[in-house]
Amino acid sequence: LWLGRVAPVGGWRRVWETALGWPFLVSSSVAGLAGIELLGGTRWAYRFEGVVFMMVLINAPWIALRLAQARAMVNPHLLEQARVLGAGFFASFRFVVFPGVVSAAALAALEVYLICSSSMALVMLLGGGPPIETLEVVLYSRLRSGFFEPSALLATLFWVVVVYSPAWIGLSRLSRRLETLLPVGVQSEGSRPGRVAQAGVLALSAMSLAPWIWITCRGLWLGRQLRPETWGAFAGSLAMSLAVALSVAAGTVLLVLAIFTHPRMSRSGVVRWVAGSVMASAVPPMLFALIFLATFIRFFDFFSYPLPTLSLLLLWAHLPFALRALAPWALTRADRLLEAAQVLGASPRRAWVVVEWPRWRAGIASTFGVLVSLLLGESALTWLFSNSDGVPWVTLLLARWGGQYQLEAARFGVAALLS
Repeated sequence: LWLGRVAPVGGWRRVWETALGWPFLVSSSVAGLAGIELLGGTRWAYRFEGVVFMMVLINAPWIALRLAQARAMVNPHLLEQARVLGAGFFASFRFVVFPGVVSAAALAALEVYLICSSSMALVMLLGGGPPIETLEVVLYSRLRSGFFEPSALLATLFWVVVVYSPAWIGLSRLSRRLETLLPVGVQSEGSRPGRVAQAGVLALSAMSLAPWIWITCRGLWLGRQLRPETWGAFAGSLAMSLAVALSVAAGTVLLVLAIFTHPRMSRSGVVRWVAGSVMASAVPPMLFALIFLATFIRFFDFFSYPLPTLSLLLLWAHLPFALRALAPWALTRADRLLEAAQVLGASPRRAWVVVEWPRWRAGIASTFGVLVSLLLGESALTWLFSNSDGVPWVTLLLARWGGQYQLEAARFGVAALLS
């Protein structure tokens, strides 16, 4: 809340947005291996407390980011009018600030709830074995072993519904409010923060990034001692994973562009797509894979053709994120300029390239980059549909190294992905 008040606009806002948003891109598998590095030698390693600690370390900055962004959008004129009418600090917060941030806080809490409920790799790596299991771990174990016993799967599905129902109910209510889903535009007006505020912004940003910077530097330093065959295994796994991630990210962005730039797509249609994407993001990956397998298992063997199956599942699993990320540009389409360009003789495609592409370019580039990062760190679907005879996904390779006590290699791989 303080960050959103002292640096609501300008370059200092970009500093805290980057610092607070970056840990959220750390995948659960990388976080689990990083937790071994951070908590090794302590009593929290391989225990419930260690899992909770790493989940807090990843998700607390995300809560702070969403709250700071919401606070930056609070209209300063409303606060000024409240002070003129005699409102003190607490009254201004209660009647002006709190209504502006409560929906964003609720949405961020639900997002973190879903992420922690489905942090399969982190629990498997840092939980210490069967005593610390989540529903995602149970579903993964059953699906990976080919155990499709109906009663056990139905019981697991029942508890999945119980655990995820609060998030589904909350998201269904929040998805009705566009300002909660898509905080487009910034209403705040702010000058350059003072030296004390600048120091505070830098300090909070450094606190968010410090553990990951230390892990990255240490892992890259240890990478000098790796054997050539270890380097080759990591390079081959990273190349395969990166090729799939780039292809899926490009396909996802193109699909969203085709949806949002359709001539018949209206503003209300964009809102409906975004609301649907919010609900779709509440489906855990393992439940999504179970539904997919139960529907198509009769037609072909999924575990024999991992890359086509995996690519399709990854695209649909990350489509909700891309829809929400690119929706602000679809909502602010320059319809009058497009019509003027067409009146002057430009074709619809040429008009879009001239008028809309300069505006979409930055959003497409940032969404594509984030998608590649998320896909590289994916550890639910990529582990489930990995072929034991082929090149493993990069996060699965790091998990195998960690399980085989090749800690230097695992630390280097984590550092490489973090960097």
